[in-house]
Amino acid sequence: MMNKLIPLIFISLSVFALDADLKKRLKDFRDPFKRNISVLRGKKVKASKKTFFSNRTDPNNVNVQTLRVTGVFLGEKRRAIAQDTSKDDGEPFVISEGMQLGQDKIKVAAILPGGIVLIEKVKNIYDEYEYLETIIPVSE
Repeated sequence: MMNKLIPLIFISLSVFALDADLKKRLKDFRDPFKRNISVLRGKKVKASKKTFFSNRTDPNNVNVQTLRVTGVFLGEKRRAIAQDTSKDDGEPFVISEGMQLGQDKIKVAAILPGGIVLIEKVKNIYDEYEYLETIIPVSE
């Protein structure tokens, strides 16, 4: 019985020695799934002001008289696709409810399956404010 116990003890001791040696060798390797926090703390990134320059059509600069609605997205957040026909490229842009269009800040009141409803606040000849509703239908 004693003869069988000695090899077992020797095997278990060699496993612990292997385990310690393995830990020693793997100490230099890093875990690929663990973030290196010391590197993240050491870097101080200065926040930069993001600027956006583009030649895309801005809804604030669109003339409402040359606006053409080409499509409507219905759902929880309604949106419409429109184009400015006064420009040569006619690049489409997205309009959502509540957005203000043009220099006069004409408000998009509703987006319906047939088109969009615009509300404009103007002064009449009696120096009173009144609201004008304009419906722009979806065109092909």
